[in-house]
Amino acid sequence: MAQLSNTQQNLFPAWDLAGKAYRSLFKHFAYALRISWAWIALVAGAVVAADLITAPAGVEASGEETSNWLTVLLLWLLLGAAVSSIAVAWHRLLLLGEKVSDIVYLRLDAHVAVYFGYAMAVFLISLAPYALLWAVTSAVTYGDTLIFTPAEDGRTPADVLFSQQGLFGFPLFQIAAFILFVILNARLGLALPGVAIGARERTLIGAWKTTKGHSWGLFVGTGICVLPYLILMGLIRGSGLEFSPADGALLHILDRVGMQTLFVLLGLVGVGFLAQCFRYFHPASSAMVRRS
Repeated sequence: MAQLSNTQQNLFPAWDLAGKAYRSLFKHFAYALRISWAWIALVAGAVVAADLITAPAGVEASGEETSNWLTVLLLWLLLGAAVSSIAVAWHRLLLLGEKVSDIVYLRLDAHVAVYFGYAMAVFLISLAPYALLWAVTSAVTYGDTLIFTPAEDGRTPADVLFSQQGLFGFPLFQIAAFILFVILNARLGLALPGVAIGARERTLIGAWKTTKGHSWGLFVGTGICVLPYLILMGLIRGSGLEFSPADGALLHILDRVGMQTLFVLLGLVGVGFLAQCFRYFHPASSAMVRRS
């Protein structure tokens, strides 16, 4: 691994790397559509089908919505496979200059599966602050009561966690957990571009060590990439532009396709940011790549 200069070590160019991530999407927008349209259609179709199938039986006599956990799990696995496949192609474009020539891109092989596994590991590890907050809230509020056992008043630890009534239910602790979640995601996520291009620098421990001292810079850069998407989604949902099966199949399909398209295309900004960070920390990565 090439050594970074003292200036690089002391000043992380979050704005510059995030800007490159946005510029990459604008520059290769047509390519982004080419590697994502088939996955978007597949995921949106699966979501619509699941909604239409479960809608008639989605409400019990009590008026409470039921959850088909198997359906939800399968949809999440499909979405994870889609995002991982698209991310691998995007990383390889930005770091290796490699382009997929197929008009219909639905890569789903061992390479994508490994990427998906790493991404899930990063996500689950990043949830540690929330898990700790959950456990402590439960212990303080319920004492010896099991974490998932409702209290006598019917409240669960989740109710306390997201309320003002528990000791650890105050916004300050929730904000701290969120910040840690983003930092863990960003630091450990540096391994993902290495996985995508088959580089040696692709371990979670290595990513953690490499990004030491750059937590806040990575937090800022991630925020620059993610915040526009969150704001846009908030505006869309807040304006009532959301269609269910009850509004008609066509509107519901267009809603799902539109939401999936926004999620994938704007998500590529975050993927691109990780790629730019990987190049920043490993400037000679192209010379150390094992083609896959």
